[in-house]
Amino acid sequence: MELLSPFPDIEDFALALLESAGPTALATPEVIAPPLVVIRRTGGSDDAITDIPRIQVDCYGATRRQAADLAEQCRQLVIASPATGFDHTSIDQSWTESAPVFVPYGDPASQRCTATYRLALRRVR
Repeated sequence: MELLSPFPDIEDFALALLESAGPTALATPEVIAPPLVVIRRTGGSDDAITDIPRIQVDCYGATRRQAADLAEQCRQLVIASPATGFDHTSIDQSWTESAPVFVPYGDPASQRCTATYRLALRRVR
């Protein structure tokens, strides 16, 4: 049996895609220095050719407005990503599964907005 090539790493792709919005990370640090975008894959599916990951994007700001603005900037980057490529990865489709919403973080110096997106990425050939 011949194995297919691996799917692109959505977290690496999302880091590169969203870095123009601000500092990005794959884990929330103990001390947050806003602005900060934290990306994590939270599931998804595939059809053997296309990977359809679900990603959560947490945007931290010093104020609720800064967090909301950062979250909207990230949303626009994600939904504009189809037909773009990065490191031989092709995005066929992207959509907002859950639009940015304010979620209390418990630290008055850091406010957070969270959103969930789905992207369809083809295998590298």
